[in-house]
Amino acid sequence: MRNYKFLLIVLAVITIFSFILVNTVLAGEEEKCPEGQICNPLQYDSFKDLASAINRFIFILAMALAPILFVIAGTMIVTAGGNPLQVQKAQKIMIYTAVGLVVILLAQAFVAVLKNVIGVEEAETFLPLIFSSLGLELRKRKVE
Repeated sequence: MRNYKFLLIVLAVITIFSFILVNTVLAGEEEKCPEGQICNPLQYDSFKDLASAINRFIFILAMALAPILFVIAGTMIVTAGGNPLQVQKAQKIMIYTAVGLVVILLAQAFVAVLKNVIGVEEAETFLPLIFSSLGLELRKRKVE
């Protein structure tokens, strides 16, 4: 159990440092705010852009964490040593991770289909490959 806590601490530290690094790199790109004015700290002009950025962040985070959780659960199964409780715990981690991935992918698909039905201009999406593999086609509508 101690090894898993150490592994989780290491992963948390790596995650925190990666966010700090990304924020540092992005901070160099921002323009300076003129003195005496309040500038937009989010760098998004509309709620739609902000929601899209949050959606994209959650999707990327889930796609990065899922393989790590599968590896941790697989390691727990391999090192269980015949302990059925540890095997069941690892199986639950795998099932919950798989269910979480399905929910995230379905949410992305729902947003993409809803944008297509409403006729909203399509923003960045991660799903063209998934739709094409299912034989589905997202048609872009011209907004009049």
